[in-house]
Amino acid sequence: MAAITNSETEWVGLAREVPVAEPHILTRHEGLSVYWERPGEESFAGVGVAGEVATDNDIAIALNSVSAARVRWLGETPNVPGPCFGGLAFDPRRTGKGEWAGFPASRWMLPEVALGTRGGRTWAMSFARATPGMDMAAVLEERLARGSAKVMESPLPGAVVGIVEDKAKWERLIGRSLEAIRSGRLTKVVAARVILANLGAGLQLGSVLDCLRRQQPECTTFLLRGTDGSCFLGATPETLVARQVVIATG
Repeated sequence: MAAITNSETEWVGLAREVPVAEPHILTRHEGLSVYWERPGEESFAGVGVAGEVATDNDIAIALNSVSAARVRWLGETPNVPGPCFGGLAFDPRRTGKGEWAGFPASRWMLPEVALGTRGGRTWAMSFARATPGMDMAAVLEERLARGSAKVMESPLPGAVVGIVEDKAKWERLIGRSLEAIRSGRLTKVVAARVILANLGAGLQLGSVLDCLRRQQPECTTFLLRGTDGSCFLGATPETLVARQVVIATG
């Protein structure tokens, strides 16, 4: 795995249009690293990590590196989201620890293999760092074949069944929020609470994502794997920031 940089020729990609496959079939792959689906619009599922940029310091530098990164496609350029995916912490000064230890303030990934859809078309893709003197087309073909050879459930270890929730703390937070609104100090509050669930059996990521997709059909479903193997996933009803980059040629 290598760092994503601003070199326009460092990364190469290979895309093959496929007629039937949907990206959500990769949610059962043991190496699932990223998933993104906007129902009826676009979707992307990536396996493994070919390159990444992660930092707890200068987030602006990390974003510039990702924005400047270019994938040189060998053949057709697919119209898909990404292919770099990641996220930012709301508070870049926070220290990642506990369940967030695997998530720096900024982390962006380029997967090894992926499936992506947009505009009614689906592509299977592979990515690698360009190596002088090497047949990169052969490397990407082999990676694409190896990465899609086996799709399987990815169990995470479970623990004793039980739920831990500090309901009193949650009620105090709601009370303080309502008081702040009534006094005019705030006009809107987004409150959140932590509920810890200990499972008695392995958790299947594919099953959880499928459940989110079915229960929240109008929401964007997402997953990001942390550097320690943990996963951040969910379904969100709103877009915080959207950016489209158009590259003119000729």
